[in-house]
Order: sequence, then structure tokens, then C-alpha cells
Amino acid sequence: MTRLMELHAYWGYARLFAMGVVREYVVRASAVLGLDAASRQYVGRERWNSGWVEFYKAHMYKLYVDCFNRPIANAPDATFDVIVRKRPGGHFFGPLHDFQCTDEVHTCVNLGSYNYLGFGGVDRFCVPKARRSALEEGWSSCAPRTEGGTLQIHR
Repeated sequence: MTRLMELHAYWGYARLFAMGVVREYVVRASAVLGLDAASRQYVGRERWNSGWVEFYKAHMYKLYVDCFNRPIANAPDATFDVIVRKRPGGHFFGPLHDFQCTDEVHTCVNLGSYNYLGFGGVDRFCVPKARRSALEEGWSSCAPRTEGGTLQIHR
């Protein structure tokens, strides 16, 4: 990694930290003045972690939690439908709110499970041929003969 890349990564962390500090003070002021119910709920919440862990989860992790644990609407095949989640509050006050699932879905290519060709799903073309081949040739036809024995295809 070059120094410029390191500097860029540290600049991103510093920006997240600075925005978290500003957000924390604005939310606390909003709660004290009684301007926003979400701010009062955030300040009065039960805390399960110590100070820095709580700060990280509330102001850094919750900004990007939508990148992980995304709900899907169908069985994962070559493509799958990802349910769109939204939360009120925009970018600044968004981490105070939880995500709500909508009726909107996005169709995505399944690159994460090595099933981007669609061989792992159920379809009318591949499944019957793969089943017939497995029944005729056996499960170990691609393995060494010491693993599954000598089969007709090896001869």
C-alpha cells in the first residue's frame, strides 16, 4: 500500500470520527431542548457497551450497516432479489433510526456464492442432466481412483 493510500484511509477514519463527534453533540443538544423524539430516545437508550465501542457502533458502523446482512426475497440462484431498506433521518440523523423494509426489490447477480452461472439452483435444463450424470457415473468420477475406485469413465 502506498503512503497516499494510507493517508486516504486515515483521512476517511478521521472524517467519520469528526462527523460522529458533531452528530453526538447535535443529538444531545436536540434531546436537551426537546426538539426531536428520536434524539431523546437515543440519549435515554440502554447501553450495552463501553464508551468507545458505543460511539463506534452508533456513529461509524451504523452508517454502513446496509452493506451487510441484506435481506433477500427469493432463493439464491444465479440472481436474487434484494429487499430495499430505508430509514428516516437522511445521512446525518440516519444512524438514530433502524432500517425499515420496503416493497421495492433490486435484482442482483449472485457473485458471492460461486453460483453466478446458475448451476446451484433448480432449473429445467441443468438439473435433469446433472442428476442423470451423477446417477450414471457416480459421485467420485472426478476424484482420483484411490478415493472412489475405478469407474467406467476412468477406463
